[in-house]
Amino acid sequence: MQIDGLTLSKVVLELRGFLMNQRVNKVFMPSEGRFYFTFFRDTLLVSLLNDASYLQMVPTKEDSPFFPPAFVMLLRKYLKGAACTDISQLRHDRIIRIDFLSHFEEAEPKEYIVYIELMGRNSNLILCEKSGKILDVYRRKASPQRGLLPQNTYVPFSKNPPPLSLVEWDILKGSELLEEEIRLFPSDLPIFAFLERGFDGFGHQTSAEICYRADLAPERSLSALSRTEIENLNLVLSSLREELSNTPGLYLWESDEKACVLSAIRMQTLEQKGFRYTIKPPSEALQEVFSISRQMRDLQISKARYRKWIDKEIKKIESNIDSMQSDLSETVNYPSYQRYGQLILANQYRFDSDKKYTSLEAEDWETGESVLVPLDSKLTLSANAQVYFKKSSRLRRRGEVLGDRLRRFQSLLYYLEQIQQSLRDVEDPEALSDIILEIERENRLFGEDTRVEQTKKSGASKQAKEKRHAFTTRYSGPSEYRVFERSGFRCLVGKNNYQNDRLIKEAKDGDLWFHVQGFPGAHVILKSRNQPFVPEEVLLFAARLAARYSKASQSANVAVDYTDMKDVKKPKGFRPGMVTYRNHKTLFVDPYYDDESDRL
Repeated sequence: MQIDGLTLSKVVLELRGFLMNQRVNKVFMPSEGRFYFTFFRDTLLVSLLNDASYLQMVPTKEDSPFFPPAFVMLLRKYLKGAACTDISQLRHDRIIRIDFLSHFEEAEPKEYIVYIELMGRNSNLILCEKSGKILDVYRRKASPQRGLLPQNTYVPFSKNPPPLSLVEWDILKGSELLEEEIRLFPSDLPIFAFLERGFDGFGHQTSAEICYRADLAPERSLSALSRTEIENLNLVLSSLREELSNTPGLYLWESDEKACVLSAIRMQTLEQKGFRYTIKPPSEALQEVFSISRQMRDLQISKARYRKWIDKEIKKIESNIDSMQSDLSETVNYPSYQRYGQLILANQYRFDSDKKYTSLEAEDWETGESVLVPLDSKLTLSANAQVYFKKSSRLRRRGEVLGDRLRRFQSLLYYLEQIQQSLRDVEDPEALSDIILEIERENRLFGEDTRVEQTKKSGASKQAKEKRHAFTTRYSGPSEYRVFERSGFRCLVGKNNYQNDRLIKEAKDGDLWFHVQGFPGAHVILKSRNQPFVPEEVLLFAARLAARYSKASQSANVAVDYTDMKDVKKPKGFRPGMVTYRNHKTLFVDPYYDDESDRL
């Protein structure tokens, strides 16, 4: 999400109230693209991330790295102890200018300027002298038109043709200005595109709002505008300027789908879509919106990283299982070798013990069939029998070891597939934090001695561990179950193995437990409310939820087992999420993929 120039103008007004005449204490960059300027009373956050470029006042800063980057060290060198003398916005563009006055001991005061460009993936932070000479740039860019390099002169972004601004908008001259500006653009350009390109500070949402208020179709071309429509557009722009100056904070818009939108003006277009608004101080509104955005970004990044690692580990285990099954198939014939040895001993009296034989034909006393036993001509009949007995015993012991190991690996595979399924369905950072902690405590994938990390350099391993610790610390705390309701009955769905265990622990006798048959999946608890009878419609709904949140979610006619909670047990030593159950019934259902209107 990006903020437009009008929204940014409100932020600038707030920053002026907080930071004017305050001195910089220190500058930090705890993570890539996130700068903290700590003043003696307040802290300013500048985010230059591709999908979250903004600035705001924050109560606290994040932990900073022990060795700061060179650019941060340079900012400290020039700005430490410097007083903020001015904060301004270039017209209504997304460029902020902060002026500093630095007093060095026994030296003339020097003025420095920090330009903050909030342009999405082109966002940047530039430190300049008062003359405009660039001292350094966060993201250096060499370009003939606008080179952002040390020793160059800073030149702001420029648009051609030059855009209009609401700052100096005059209702008496507005129609004439609009006509002149329209002539500078292609006649087939849509109106909403003209508003975005022809005015500083207008984003997609604001341009759509202006079209709505002026009763203009956004896709209409400029050539189709009449004189009356241009005059009406002038009136809307004038009222917009008035509204902008009279609104004390930012509008925070929220909907039932938990979508959040920021605006500097009241958006009738959003009200038509069912959004509700509250007016909040700019930094508070920004914190609310971008904290959600950051949570989702952190969630997707961490989720993708862990899914990649666990997929790799599952492939390794599947390969081991295939190899063990192949080796195990070679041990199944050990009874035949035992019988060969017995046949040799039972029939050796028929043969001359001093002679050498290459084979022995004897009748199997259990089947009555004639059996040809291969022999080593270099050995006696008794020695050949002992060879077969030893081979049979060796294959039997190997089969027992392989069988036990195969069962352990199959159990581990099922458990990892359960985690894999939880990662696919995870929807919030707290639930993902539970999964990460479970993985580390089980010491299967991401512990210090795991196969995933043993090939990495110690520095990379330590960095990965620090990232995991930062995520689990930031989003620690209990996560909530998925909760659905049907016909007055509540269904609780676990988001991970820890929640599945909590569900089992908190459920009461009489509640019903559901789980997909033969596949990893979430535990579903149907709260019976002590009712002796649960409608079939509710049972089928709970079964469909169990199918939805399982590895069989893309299948049809999925088998789902259910039973009373008193018949579900978790034996001591079982891994998280693993249980045994009995006295179950089975339902065949399609996974639940409706509009989730039953979800609470």
